[in-house]
Amino acid sequence: MWLYRTGKRDFLKKAVAETGLNFLLSNEHEISYNNFQRKGTFEMFNFPAIYIANGTAILLLLVILLSLKRPLRHGLFEEKIFYAMVILNILQCLIESIVFSVDGNMGHGYRTLSLVLNDILFINNIIFAYLWVVYVDFKLFTDMKRIKRIYSFVAIPAILIIIGCLINLVTPVFFVVDEYNIYQRTDLYIIPYAVTYFYLAYGMILIYSYRKKVHKYLFLPAIMFMVPIMIGSLLQFFFYGYSLVWLGVAVGMISLFINVQNEASYVDTLSGLFNRQYLNNILLLHSEKRDPARALAGIMLDIDGFKSINDRLGHLVGDDAI
Repeated sequence: MWLYRTGKRDFLKKAVAETGLNFLLSNEHEISYNNFQRKGTFEMFNFPAIYIANGTAILLLLVILLSLKRPLRHGLFEEKIFYAMVILNILQCLIESIVFSVDGNMGHGYRTLSLVLNDILFINNIIFAYLWVVYVDFKLFTDMKRIKRIYSFVAIPAILIIIGCLINLVTPVFFVVDEYNIYQRTDLYIIPYAVTYFYLAYGMILIYSYRKKVHKYLFLPAIMFMVPIMIGSLLQFFFYGYSLVWLGVAVGMISLFINVQNEASYVDTLSGLFNRQYLNNILLLHSEKRDPARALAGIMLDIDGFKSINDRLGHLVGDDAI
């Protein structure tokens, strides 16, 4: 989903061929070829831009973590899922920066480090996307039984991808790190990408399909979450050597966090309707406009004997009545 680091090996081979030089005649020339690759690696990556982008993303995400109103162990289920996504985002920024730094480095242990870190990137991608779907579903339905019933099956593609990534440590499945410590994707790389985007799209479909039925205000926040991610993906695809996707994810997480906080402040959790706080803000806003040509009007409804519904039929029926 996030790493569009492909074709570098072929690029370097082409560059060597265009020089008219044959570096593979001796061990000394082999070293020269390695150095050429290392130089090409640095030239293709804009390291300051990569570090600035990922550093900015981490700072944005730390704002969310520092805004915790209560310890995570005491939080609600959707809060734990959300903050797990924040932690994964921070880890991805850190790991991706390290991966770009060690890619093509021929020092001792760098190839193993690159292999493991790239594997973690793939695994975290899948976990992040899966958590997004779980988060969306719980925000829509607030039903742990539904989560346990449905998402044990929805997790199957993610589990298979993770198993494939673990196998990748032994034999190439989704990517390979060659003897020159150069990262290359295999023909199967499209599978984890497709599964990741499937989860993201599935979350959007859930929100769009059930937003009216369950009276939740998630559609706009979800759009604001997805748009920066898509923009970051496209920019990183077209401008090779930059790291923009996880910055886009961080911006999306910030926008989602702000909207969720607004929902908690202005939306009644029982009925899904705007509360008195929201009404007071709207009244204050219109009172400051002081437009004599426009009158502000409202209708207040009262249900007689509403308490009797709870007493006779139970609170669940009373909640449905609200």
